[in-house]
Amino acid sequence: EISRDAIINATKPYIGCVQGDAREKELLAIYNKATGSKWNTSTAWCCIAASDWAIICDYGTDFLPRTASCGDMISKAKALGIWEENDAYVPKRGDYIIYDWNDSGKGDNQEGHDHIGIVIASDGWKNFTVREGNMGNNHVCGDRLMQVNGRYIRGFVTPRYTEGREFDTPDIKPVEYYVVKKHDSLSKIANMYGCTVDDILLLNPQITNPNLIRVGQKITVPTYAKTVTYTV
Repeated sequence: EISRDAIINATKPYIGCVQGDAREKELLAIYNKATGSKWNTSTAWCCIAASDWAIICDYGTDFLPRTASCGDMISKAKALGIWEENDAYVPKRGDYIIYDWNDSGKGDNQEGHDHIGIVIASDGWKNFTVREGNMGNNHVCGDRLMQVNGRYIRGFVTPRYTEGREFDTPDIKPVEYYVVKKHDSLSKIANMYGCTVDDILLLNPQITNPNLIRVGQKITVPTYAKTVTYTV
């Protein structure tokens, strides 16, 4: 059986691991052993983590390519017939998303490849949650809330599963909320949470002007956010 639940469960022990720690080294070791590679902690490891979760489940290269490169992942997924080019595709649990940070958000983005993660939850129409390795400035394994047909989507790898639910109930919980206070700015909030303004904009496509936020506005911030103390 090729299970959506099994591969998502394989990601759970690595939530919160950071580049260079014992769990990230474990991911590197798993990948290097399976592929004969020699990657170390200085490499970008999002695609390694994505490959590892299939390796851990003992799913073969006909299920998901084993590669450390997002560009190579796209090429091999196309060859396997499991590449979905359409940005507006509604992803299922267990699909993989590839991002392009240069995407303008207009039309169907058909070039670029910067980052990858696995879809761990999808409401089947509007929102989905992605688990990623090497995420954000802190290079951690964390979750990101995305909107269907949102900005930065390059496309999807859609492995062939034989079991497991494809969608969740429509009330997927947001990653985390922050309520804007007087004198806040996106750069100030990003600094508080150890991320970038672009990270926040990615989670909040409703913010069209990064220099214009209002008091009381509720915005989504990354789950890899550091613990903060806010002084009024």
